[in-house]
Amino acid sequence: MHTYRLAAIFLLLAVACGTANAQALPPKAAPTQHVAVSTLAPPANSVFNAEQATKAYLAEVSPAQRARAAAFAEGNHWLMLEDSLAAVAICALLLFTRLSAKMRDLAAGLTRSRVLQSAIFAFQFLVILTVLTFPLSFYEDFLRRHAYGISNLTFAQWLGEFGIGFGLELVAGTIFIAVVYGLIRAAPRVWWIWCTVIAICFLAFAMLISPVYIQPLFNTSTPLKPGPLRSAIVQLADANGVPSNHIFVVNTSKQSNLLNANVSGLFGTTRISLDDTLLKRCTTREILAVVAHEMGHYVLDHSVMVLPWLGLILLVGFGFVAASFGGLTGLFGGIWNVREITDPAGLPLLYALFAIYMLIATPAVNTLSRTIEAQADIFGLNAARQPDAFARFFLLDAGIDDLTPSPLEEFVFWNHPSAAQRISVAMRWKAAHIHDPDIANGPTSP
Repeated sequence: MHTYRLAAIFLLLAVACGTANAQALPPKAAPTQHVAVSTLAPPANSVFNAEQATKAYLAEVSPAQRARAAAFAEGNHWLMLEDSLAAVAICALLLFTRLSAKMRDLAAGLTRSRVLQSAIFAFQFLVILTVLTFPLSFYEDFLRRHAYGISNLTFAQWLGEFGIGFGLELVAGTIFIAVVYGLIRAAPRVWWIWCTVIAICFLAFAMLISPVYIQPLFNTSTPLKPGPLRSAIVQLADANGVPSNHIFVVNTSKQSNLLNANVSGLFGTTRISLDDTLLKRCTTREILAVVAHEMGHYVLDHSVMVLPWLGLILLVGFGFVAASFGGLTGLFGGIWNVREITDPAGLPLLYALFAIYMLIATPAVNTLSRTIEAQADIFGLNAARQPDAFARFFLLDAGIDDLTPSPLEEFVFWNHPSAAQRISVAMRWKAAHIHDPDIANGPTSP
């Protein structure tokens, strides 16, 4: 304490002495110096106009292409509604003709096990649903995609892939529905909560096995050959903590000329996959831009982060089904010969209610998807630093999606940000980094 007081006294004395000396000296003229006046460098945003660059990129797509893409997108929206209505109509047909009750009786006649009865009923239901919706699937996935120049599959190839997909859905759907009815019997009041948990587990399991066991059923993957592109991808992956041991090229050109890449898998199954169309149609910069975006999903743990949000959406959906089932069976149960919610004959009603809910929940599901896609866009721009390549990538498939949908249309139907939004983000990122050496000396925007 004495030391602090002593220091304070010395400080006061020094100030006093300095003041006294200043007062004793005669006044002097203030020093003068010539000051050079110059204009400050303009801010980055005035050097590069992101809005003009975005408009210039979009202008590269001809009006005919944009009209064709808008027509395709609008058709997809109507088909989404038609798919839901078709499913509801088929379910109503099964219920009001009592075919559903006959299917239940058939299952009961084959086995006394309620688990197997549920599985047998689910098998019948999924087969009938697929057969009756086949014409719509054929139109949507084959005829229409060929009309717009999207599909490269012959009818035989398409039918083969349709059969594989149906087989997978049949096995997984039968198991899942049997589990659902087991939960309904075990916990009739809170089954919808447990069904949400089981559904999330099914989704996580599908993400885990998909790159290793499901994708090879449709496409062949070969390791990306050593070279500058592979080295650049490995460098990008290592810099962002993404496993780079498995980099594959997938022969998706047999299905279409569309462009995509992904980083998929969990717990050691992670792999970086490039569509072979990327190698055929894109520059190295464009490939790195899209691969960096996909790495963003991995680094930001989107595959894990999205599960609780999907769980919340499914929870509300199963709750809606549980709340609605009793009222509808109270009105029509006698006509349908559906006894109670544990009765497998009520599956068409459960399915129809869930289809209606998912149609209503489309904006919520798409908002979730758009959010994580926007996050991955920013990550990819920061990681690859290729804003112009990123922007140009979205023009390569400009013939199949509306570049500039209305805000309402984008909110309801788009599960990715629109091309206009994504190009705008890339150009605004470029404006913010325009004085960085690699950006200033990189590709120029139109």
